[in-house]
Amino acid sequence: MKNITRRIVLTAAFLMLLLASLSAQLLDKTLATVRLTETEVVYERELIEQISLLEAQLGRTLSADQKRDVLDSRIDILLFSQAARRANLQASDLEIQNVIQQQKASLGVQVSDAQYRQLIEQQTGLSWDDYLSQIEDRILQEKYIQFARPNLGQNIPQPTEAEIIAVYEENAQNFLSPAMSGVSHIFIPTRGLSSEDLLAARTRMDAFARRVRNGGSSEFDTLVRESLDDTAFTGGELGYVISGDQSAIQQLGQSFVQQVLAMAEGDISGVMESSAGLHIVRINDRRRPRLLELSDPLLPGQSVTVRQNIISFIRSNKQQQALIEAVEEISADLRDEADIRIFDNNLPW
Repeated sequence: MKNITRRIVLTAAFLMLLLASLSAQLLDKTLATVRLTETEVVYERELIEQISLLEAQLGRTLSADQKRDVLDSRIDILLFSQAARRANLQASDLEIQNVIQQQKASLGVQVSDAQYRQLIEQQTGLSWDDYLSQIEDRILQEKYIQFARPNLGQNIPQPTEAEIIAVYEENAQNFLSPAMSGVSHIFIPTRGLSSEDLLAARTRMDAFARRVRNGGSSEFDTLVRESLDDTAFTGGELGYVISGDQSAIQQLGQSFVQQVLAMAEGDISGVMESSAGLHIVRINDRRRPRLLELSDPLLPGQSVTVRQNIISFIRSNKQQQALIEAVEEISADLRDEADIRIFDNNLPW
């Protein structure tokens, strides 16, 4: 008798879950059906979530036409995924994990897998499975574009001189070289030192400063060579300290950066203190702000010139435009082949 009662209770629970599921499906309106190799449905709830997420990212409400674009984009994703599967293209687990690792790296800070998963769910409103599904769709779309247009991007013409000059002149503000100083230094790190060790470091740096005052630049070079055999201090190129460089300000401190930029070429400082430690600084090169010419490197010591940077920019834009055109062409071809039905009366706008 107990077993019969238990089966009745379990059956009733199953029926309640089934009815709840059917009820949810009935309440969730069908906005579109897409069939290339199989029938897939775009539901209202799914699309509203996508629109809400996009509006939150943009900080504004989408128009009816823009909401229709979101629906069309979802239809295209389904078409590309079905076409990719028909062509036996797959997104492997390794490929999906590679995308995840790239996106994690783009955060700029190290996070664990659990922290990243929580971050995705909080910031996008997607479940982890939906997030993985989106990555898979993106990989399949990229693979199908390569499959359908294997020569895409191979015949991009080189930019003309007129195009290069036009970009240069229209973006001149991006090619302003700020004030900067090329610096060598004698350096003792002080972070984490005890008060006793800090006093010893200051005493030693004062002794170095006296030697440099007496011997000038040649004695500075002697100290740099001595640093090769002494682990207590280092010497050599610090690189360029650039006006407004937030990374340098964060690592060395605003006061130190300002003092360095106030020095003239050839100057050698006394003992200077930064956020990292104690320095004796020599200015090897002092550059005033100026507009970079096309033949100039973007930064001192770099091999990439302004011209080369502009050429890469123009080619990238042309490749992006070729990709957009290819996606539109492939999408049009798939739409002609597929059975797509949009239920205008159900659209929630």
